Amino acid sequence: MKVKTESLERLLKTTKRNQFVNGKEQAQVLSCILRSEHDRLSTTSVVRDGKTSVARFSIDNDGFPGIVPVPDIDRLLGALKFHGTSVKLDVGDGKLVVISTNKQTTMSANTEGRAFLMLKRCSTHCAAII
Repeated sequence: MKVKTESLERLLKTTKRNQFVNGKEQAQVLSCILRSEHDRLSTTSVVRDGKTSVARFSIDNDGFPGIVPVPDIDRLLGALKFHGTSVKLDVGDGKLVVISTNKQTTMSANTEGRAFLMLKRCSTHCAAII
């Protein structure tokens, strides 16, 4: 699926939902699922405590259907800084590949991974959102 880099960065930053706890900034969401349906790309995620809420945010995209696991939002945001104005996201063999005109980044990604280390299995919590 193809998406504008700036829009994807904004979507991922919104999904992270940073908060301050005891004066220290931390993300409520560390990982998410990107889902493309029709002309929208949305993120679905579970917050840090795994119980209080499931959130969904969306942006425009090319309409190519697909599901992309994002195991580490900060790592993907870091990689997007080095890519062009639009990127293509491919998933296969347990890897997420981010491709732009001048760069390619590959990272581990699997829908069976844990949303948070404290959760026993992501599939228990993520099955409803996939």
